[in-house]
Amino acid sequence: MPRIDFLLSSPGHHVETFLPLVHRLREQPEMSLRVLSLCELRGLASPTGAFEALDVDLVRLFPASLRSSPSSGNWGDPGSSRRRQIARRLLWQMLLGPAIRWNLVSRPDLVVVPNDHAYPYDRICRLLRRQQIPFLLVQEGIRFDPPESTGSTELRQGTGGSHAIAAWGRSSARYFVASGVSEDRIALTGCPRFDSIQSTDWKPSSAALATDFDLGEVNLLFLSNPIDDLGFCSSKEKLELFQGFVERLAPLFRDPGWRLLVKLHPRESREDFQLVCDAFPYARQILVLDREPLHPLLSLADAAVTFGSSAGLEALLFGLPLAVLEVPGAGYLHDFVKSGAARKLPAEGKIAPVLAGMTSEPDSRSPLVESYLDESLAFRSDAAKRVVDLVVDILNDRR
Repeated sequence: MPRIDFLLSSPGHHVETFLPLVHRLREQPEMSLRVLSLCELRGLASPTGAFEALDVDLVRLFPASLRSSPSSGNWGDPGSSRRRQIARRLLWQMLLGPAIRWNLVSRPDLVVVPNDHAYPYDRICRLLRRQQIPFLLVQEGIRFDPPESTGSTELRQGTGGSHAIAAWGRSSARYFVASGVSEDRIALTGCPRFDSIQSTDWKPSSAALATDFDLGEVNLLFLSNPIDDLGFCSSKEKLELFQGFVERLAPLFRDPGWRLLVKLHPRESREDFQLVCDAFPYARQILVLDREPLHPLLSLADAAVTFGSSAGLEALLFGLPLAVLEVPGAGYLHDFVKSGAARKLPAEGKIAPVLAGMTSEPDSRSPLVESYLDESLAFRSDAAKRVVDLVVDILNDRR
């Protein structure tokens, strides 16, 4: 009986990507499935209930007490970076490495990973290669290079030696090829967690959120992500950039029906962002959200802003006008602006007129946005089926 192990470290995107795959694989005859969770390593709770509902075992590799906070690190502080490298090495040698080796004793036929470059996936993938256990990389988010200031060549995803890569679309495939991945190892599948976007009626859940949070007539959604952990700035610099963004929105808050919704990544600190927002006289018109689901928020928003997150791509799928906030020293992250799918928001200067125009636009996609979506997602439905077909092909080839 073939056994497939899924490795995840986020109760959000990783679960949303893997659950549709697990559901379909359970329909395959004589297939054994298991989930290995690294969530507690990042200060997050393992999503046991989501997989237990499908009668799939989830193994927590760490106790809940391992880490108290999921907040991202601080690449901008060289001392902090060095300390973190030492801590990671010790954690791998003393705890994580032995735990992974123990769980691989029974040798799964295939391991599915959402990442092959970020710690600890880089080390796990090296271990899988040494033990000659094949693994499939399922793309977890948009792909772009880290800044040169990190001095790292390991951070380019796709180079971990996976048997195959399930890529979202042609633009991602080009990224992987540029990384040195051969084209015959790349399959265009789309993204499983986007499969339900067009087929779901989001109105009931969006209406519930609007009532719960007393939203206004106009709602701008800010989609944050841990760019500090990616090396584009320090944590302090990111919060200062966000503070400047909120300050420049002052003219828009004169309208009592105007709201700013700040949707955080699971690894960002709600307390830090809330402290920034509370300092403004219009703080009551700002909502900092961390646990609320993304898609209902996208359904009720009028426009979206991001540093550079896959949530920006989801905003475009929902038909929202998108803008990208410039990161000093790094520019406009990813290819949203370069492709013409999003507007520029400079790090300094007036931005209120641009955002006022965006939030009043009708719900329609420009040809540039449609072209961008076609390049980014080879398929906008049935991605889970395509990934499962790839899994089955890999298992059949290795028999």
